[in-house]
Amino acid sequence: MCWNTLLTCIFIRPFLSEITYKNLDLILNSIFLISSLFYVKNRKKLESTYLDKTIILFSISLLISLFLSTNFLNSLREIYKYFSLIILFFIVRSADKEETKRLIFIIILSAIFISIYSLYALFFVLRYVLNYLNKHRISFPFAEEFLFRQRAFVPFISPNLLANYLVMVIIICLGLIIQKIKQKNIDKLILLTIICLPICLLSLFFTKSIGGFLTLFFSLLLLFLIKKKYLPLITIILISLLTITIIRTKTDKEFTTPLFSLQKRLSYWNETISVIKKHPIRGVGIGNFTLKETLSAHNSYLQIWAEMGILSLISWLMMVGILIKDIRTQLNLRELNYYRLGLMISGLAFFIHNLIDFSFFIPQASYLWWVILALTQTNYLGEQDVS
Repeated sequence: MCWNTLLTCIFIRPFLSEITYKNLDLILNSIFLISSLFYVKNRKKLESTYLDKTIILFSISLLISLFLSTNFLNSLREIYKYFSLIILFFIVRSADKEETKRLIFIIILSAIFISIYSLYALFFVLRYVLNYLNKHRISFPFAEEFLFRQRAFVPFISPNLLANYLVMVIIICLGLIIQKIKQKNIDKLILLTIICLPICLLSLFFTKSIGGFLTLFFSLLLLFLIKKKYLPLITIILISLLTITIIRTKTDKEFTTPLFSLQKRLSYWNETISVIKKHPIRGVGIGNFTLKETLSAHNSYLQIWAEMGILSLISWLMMVGILIKDIRTQLNLRELNYYRLGLMISGLAFFIHNLIDFSFFIPQASYLWWVILALTQTNYLGEQDVS
């Protein structure tokens, strides 16, 4: 019963933006935490991994950041969302074989609905929103950019966040499909995955996110290691990237161009470095980071340092290192498990995307990454477990 409730929370999570639906987000987190308490009550103690210890170190760094915060009360209001995700990590880590299989099924099913929802909103809803803004002479340039350029982003607050979510799902799907074909095993999970993959790719295309396609491109290079039979797929992704870049360049509005986006990011990064210089050890505290024109640095590495302090950055980089090491270990195995490799590279794709974005700070997007990170540490992803 508790696991079913947790799966329901995981299914719903990407539909609810904590920025738009604060009360619903709080309710969902409360249900999740209560269910988690009942779930872990009868769980066996796990054998600790290096990643587990790193997550604990990150948790300690959050507490230090809280007590050294420049605005303690604001940090106290913000810290719950990170500890909810850390609890999610350890809940998934403790899942058994059957629970893990159901979890993968729910992730893929949720992604199908998210993709369909984003496409439906793009083609049947957003034009009415644009007409409403024009009719009432409401000026909202960046919202207009998403709408006018027909960029998919619903239910997330930006196309790039949706793109990051979709890229992680796409990599998981590819790994699972390859592994199932390798095993010559067709079941309801692979059928659902085959449905999910093209829908997610279509939704990703309409986000017109250059960062999303760059992340997907580099992730596919790593997943397939330039094998000739996968070159057509990689070529299609590269052509899509170039097409989107050209489409977004041809506009009479400067703020819609990729160059403008790049210039803004460079400006944000310089401002963030200035914040880091003022608070290089402790940071400004969780939830206290802000710049002149934005609440985000559009680089999670810099923002973690500026907001949470040097210890949080070190533990974040340790997570990157552990995942890269696990990928190398997997690639060196005689019998390559694409299912496990897909999950690992999906997790790495999140790290890559956060070099130019801030999805780590948006639980709606980052929850999936915490689940993936936990799944890479389970013992239920061998070939026999995807049968």
